[in-house]
Amino acid sequence: MRTVLAVLCLVILVGCENGFYDRVSENTQDPGISQPQAVAFAVLTGIPVSWAKDKNADGYILYRRILSSNTTQTIYQGASQSFLDSSAVPDTMYAYTLAKYRGSKIFVAGAQSVGAWDLTYTESPNGSCHTQATAIPMVSDTISGQIFYYSEVDAQSGQNVVLDDPDWYYVDLGPRLQYFFVFVYETINQSGDLIVSTTTDNIATNNEELSVTNPSTAPQRVFFSVKFNPAVASVGTQTRVDYQVQFKQIATYVPTN
Repeated sequence: MRTVLAVLCLVILVGCENGFYDRVSENTQDPGISQPQAVAFAVLTGIPVSWAKDKNADGYILYRRILSSNTTQTIYQGASQSFLDSSAVPDTMYAYTLAKYRGSKIFVAGAQSVGAWDLTYTESPNGSCHTQATAIPMVSDTISGQIFYYSEVDAQSGQNVVLDDPDWYYVDLGPRLQYFFVFVYETINQSGDLIVSTTTDNIATNNEELSVTNPSTAPQRVFFSVKFNPAVASVGTQTRVDYQVQFKQIATYVPTN
């Protein structure tokens, strides 16, 4: 009898001990507040949205709102860290927010991120070039590009929100050389809609000749960018501008002073 009681007590103690350690090892820290990252004009099939992993969350809830509306809807719930919003309507700006859950408890959503997509988007032949870090080389006589510019008033904040996608290029130039190119608009009446930034911002007209320079005595990588001219836009603008950069010549750079 004593042996049976001893075994029963041991079982009870082990069970209590296991339950105690389960409770002690349980993660009780709340998930953090996070902002999702929506990407504008990135793919032809929707708006990619991603977010960082939170070890304190069981999963995530992604909310979507048309920027000009106050109505929010849930478009994803699960453990993934990304979602392609293929049901988003083209030419429409959306605000995305992210909530997290652990068990049955939902934790408040963080700051919003805005995205959009366009049915006519085509990736640059050499890949994305929307930042200086992803600039593409001028290795062809002609490179074609597209610039998108969307603006809309956020129904919640009352502020005008702008989405655009500047293009970046670079030229590897030898010492004291100057690279000349001609900037051409596919649609002539959009002349002046884009800014070409070399050493200064130039409001580009159709068939305008521009250049970048390596003034040093050593080889140098020189960057320039193309972006939308916000001076020609109004609130609610949705604009696509097609252009070409056409190589003209490389000449010796002669300092003017």
